[in-house]
Amino acid sequence: MYFDVGLALNFVGPAATSVLAEAMELAPFGKLLHSSDAFGLPELYYLGALRFRRALSGVLDSWLDRDEVSIDDARRIAE
Repeated sequence: MYFDVGLALNFVGPAATSVLAEAMELAPFGKLLHSSDAFGLPELYYLGALRFRRALSGVLDSWLDRDEVSIDDARRIAE
């Protein structure tokens, strides 16, 4: 089973980081998926990917600031 957060991130705006953080606490990192959930305009694919990258960066930066993850683990998760 996989956990896709693409649809949720596109509709929560600035709360995308919080939603992704909760998803990352619930699902194994290897089972967490992202889709742009875009259709139609090509720009929507770009914006969906950008929102995910920014949210992921926010989550990992927060975890690093609180010493909840090592820099090596943060890199591994991001990859």
